[in-house]
Amino acid sequence: MRTRKLAEAMVSTGSDVGPNVDEFSIAGLASVKSDVVRPERLRDGAIAYECRVYRHIEVGTGPTDLFLLEALVAHIQDGLLGRQ
Repeated sequence: MRTRKLAEAMVSTGSDVGPNVDEFSIAGLASVKSDVVRPERLRDGAIAYECRVYRHIEVGTGPTDLFLLEALVAHIQDGLLGRQ
């Protein structure tokens, strides 16, 4: 899937839905089992990280949150790093 089309699909995953709703299906995106974390990850992304929450900080008075994450695994599309 081309990068722009993928980005547009990812925007639709920001919908306010319940925890049991499959947002990959809503966006028409494919997922794949992660290696070390429970949630699945995006199958067609050029780069995908599996992370653990290090710290969650509520910021200001609105619904704004800051998440500090520890990257455990990086999945990088074949040939991506060798491009000039």
